[in-house]
Parts: sequence; structure tokens; C-alpha cells
Amino acid sequence: MSTPLDSLSIEYKKINDHLEHELSTIRTGRAMPSLIEHVPIAAYGATMRLMEVASISAPDPKTLVVEAWDKQLIRDIERGLIETNTGCSVAVDKDVIRLAVPALTQETREKMKKSVLREVEQAKVALRALRDSVKQQINGQEKEKIISEDEKFRLLERLDKEIKQFQDAFDELGKKKEKELEF
Repeated sequence: MSTPLDSLSIEYKKINDHLEHELSTIRTGRAMPSLIEHVPIAAYGATMRLMEVASISAPDPKTLVVEAWDKQLIRDIERGLIETNTGCSVAVDKDVIRLAVPALTQETREKMKKSVLREVEQAKVALRALRDSVKQQINGQEKEKIISEDEKFRLLERLDKEIKQFQDAFDELGKKKEKELEF
């Protein structure tokens, strides 16, 4: 017999993936391709993400290099990077674009830490909503006599344990990102 808890880990994975993606876009003072890979670029009459029209590399901790697969897109990519206001200085160097990632000031670090905490909290809110939904399903099954009262309490206890583990994992992701901001 399937229980409402069966879908819990799948939904958690979606929330976790979203959190990891959001945290990867927070600048840490190190050059990381994930900082700019989703920048919108006007190319071929449509809007595309940078990672769809160019390769992005980080030859050193302070520089990103963008190499367009179609050299005619260099100016479009440059415009997209400037308009997005990544905080990096953009310079075209023949067939590549170089971005200098500035060091973070203490004020910027604090803003970034607040962003990390906000993203972690949003993930926890989504997790609480998921918990409430599963809890309602369990209570509904007990009211419809699909499961016994003992089974309901066993499932609710298991739900609380799993939710606690998921929340701890979110906290760990946040702490890891905050450590990156220290350097």
C-alpha cells in the first residue's frame, strides 16, 4: 500500500535542487561559471541563456572567460552581460570576453549572507508547505478508515523525522555557502 510519504523524497529533491541552483548564483568573490551561465542573451531573434551560446571557464579565481560558439554573437553577449549588472567588469579581447570578478567588500559579504539565509528560509517554507500537505493526506486517510489511528501516528512521526533531516540538509547547504563567502 502506498503512503503519502512515498512522494516526500521526490518533492524534497525538487526543493533541494532549486535551493542549490539559487545558492550557486550568489557571488562569493571567486570566479565561478554558475554566476553568469543563466544571463539572458538576445541571439538569433530570441532570448537564450549564456550557457546555450558560449562556453564559460574560470582560468583563475578572479577571471571568467566567455567564448562564443558563433563569433558574431560577441557584441550581443557583451551587451547581455553589461545589462544584467553582474558586478563584474566586462572586456572584449578579440574573440573572447573576459570578466574580472571583484573582491567582495565586507558590506557586500553581509548582503550575500543575508541572501543565503533568505534562500534557505524560502526552501524551508516550501518544505513546511509540503509537510502540511502530506499531513493532511495522512489525516484524510485515517478519517476515511484507509489507515488505523496507530498507523497515522506512526506515519506522522516518520514524517517529522524526515522533515527534520531535510531542514538540517538545507541548513548545511547554507553554512557551506556562508563559508565560501568568508574567503
